[in-house]
Amino acid sequence: MTSASAIYGRATREQASVIGIVMLMTILGGGPASAPAPRFVAAILACGLVGLVLISNRNVLPSRFTFADSLVIAVPLLILAHLVPLPSALWTALPGRTLGLDIDMAVFGRAGWRPLSVDPSLTAEAAAQLLPALATYFAIRTGSPSRLVAVLDGVLIAGCLGLALGVFQMLFPNTAAFMPYARGDYFAPTGFFTNHNHQAVFLECLFPLAVIRGSLAPWTRRPLPADLTVFLGFGLTAVLVCVVLATASRMGAVLLLPLLVLSALALRGERTISIRRVLVLGAGLALLTALGGARLIASLQRGDLDADQRWDFYRDVWQANLAYWPAGSGIGTFPVAFAPYEPLAHLGPHYLNHAHNDYLEIAIEAGAAGVVLAGVALVWFLLRMAKAYRQGTPKHAPVQMVQRLACIPLFILLLHSLFDYPLRTLAIEIAMVACLALLSEEASAGRYKKSRKLSPPSN
Repeated sequence: MTSASAIYGRATREQASVIGIVMLMTILGGGPASAPAPRFVAAILACGLVGLVLISNRNVLPSRFTFADSLVIAVPLLILAHLVPLPSALWTALPGRTLGLDIDMAVFGRAGWRPLSVDPSLTAEAAAQLLPALATYFAIRTGSPSRLVAVLDGVLIAGCLGLALGVFQMLFPNTAAFMPYARGDYFAPTGFFTNHNHQAVFLECLFPLAVIRGSLAPWTRRPLPADLTVFLGFGLTAVLVCVVLATASRMGAVLLLPLLVLSALALRGERTISIRRVLVLGAGLALLTALGGARLIASLQRGDLDADQRWDFYRDVWQANLAYWPAGSGIGTFPVAFAPYEPLAHLGPHYLNHAHNDYLEIAIEAGAAGVVLAGVALVWFLLRMAKAYRQGTPKHAPVQMVQRLACIPLFILLLHSLFDYPLRTLAIEIAMVACLALLSEEASAGRYKKSRKLSPPSN
């Protein structure tokens, strides 16, 4: 019979492995598509994580299937559907396939079998990019509370390392040693990302995840004094505001308001708030506003909004979308799908790699099927968020708090997706699926109390 210490030792080694794999996948997931090596390594690590989970689990499936699980499964299935070869009579009848037909006629003299995707290699790359996020979701949904904590630890450690790298980028600008990629927004601290907007929104996602991590596994059995908790919370908030403003991300600065408001609402009822604490917090926030106000204004005024090229190419992307509607061009094919429809007047030295609006990009790549899937996911999430933020009974307050906090990063990402492409960034995808797994009924209900004290398992 295996002793409890041996089982606990295996559990501890598993947690350490999960932390290391998730941390490395997150760090490697901040690069651009033009740097495929880090993404390839992250995909290999994702396969390792799946193997570790299969070895460690008694059951390879969640004990209860949830609607969130079906949404997660639907995404890779939709991508794989775009790679299924279609007969020439079918794919040539789809809109936007004139160029493919011309190539086949010029090379082969006839139209052959082709998948729905106008560039299957890019769609296959998009499928491979999902591996780290899918592996992370699988690890959480089929694991114990200790594995959930390990995943959160991996993401948070990666965020702290990225934050430290950002500090070095500020202290030593234009230093190649602190620039992980050849090209990036290195006029601002980007951490292990190349896009300063993604660094900002990733850090904002970490704020609720850090609170969830602390609530799932307290550092001490004795709760901290309420006053100390308030001051620690304010300190964490101050650091968050400062580092987000340092990225010079306009959207990051704007999203600070809903982030902090929703976080305050999520934590209501957790501590008794006295007038003295409110006055202390008010004075601290006033000081923070005075110190960071200039930086906030500079971030919001960076560049001329009227001259922002987004307004021009949004119209161009919409016209390209109409050319492929309702079938879509295939997941991951935006650069090659948009190029033939980009007006000559808007051509420049740089090409448009993304639509800078995830909703438009879903429409042009995934067509009507992707729009329907995204719409269903959006409605489900808003209903879950409304349910989580409704006032519940004291008995369910801890579970509600976790679910409220898990909603915040997803809500922030949905807003940010209106003007950027955070959902196409691997590191952010990992944080997103962690929150999505927490929103599953089984992932939070009934598990919160079990995770309050992570004791060695018995044989």
